[in-house]
Amino acid sequence: DERDEPQQVKIKQPDPSHVNNALRWIEKLGVQAFVDNHIDGQAVTVLGRGKLHPALNQIKWKVTAWLNFTFQGIGAKHLQAYLDEFCFRLNLKLRHAPVFSQLLHWCATTPTLTYKDLTRSKPVLTVPWVVWGSKAKWKGKYLTLWKA
Repeated sequence: DERDEPQQVKIKQPDPSHVNNALRWIEKLGVQAFVDNHIDGQAVTVLGRGKLHPALNQIKWKVTAWLNFTFQGIGAKHLQAYLDEFCFRLNLKLRHAPVFSQLLHWCATTPTLTYKDLTRSKPVLTVPWVVWGSKAKWKGKYLTLWKA
């Protein structure tokens, strides 16, 4: 059903205070903060804990593959900039908009991002194996929790 397909996608890193670090799970307060800050609450359906809308599963795999294939992974410090780029490209594709003219438009109308703003200190999630004490402990727990 075409109504079930997203018309626009926005991906934002959660504030670390909204994440259960042990499980790497965004708490309900974090989901609500995203809805309040980034979208019209009437525009989406927020499903229960751990459930993604089926159309979002494909996007989740695409963004992960794009980051890993193109950049061999991205650290937390600049991840949001790359997520914004992914969403820009995806949203153009969803709207069947020409990339070059849209890019030119945004270059002409968006304020300059200075190096100081790009490199400013931002709250980021702790690396998961630091929380668990070692990569082996984290990997064991992660594989147990997320076996498909």
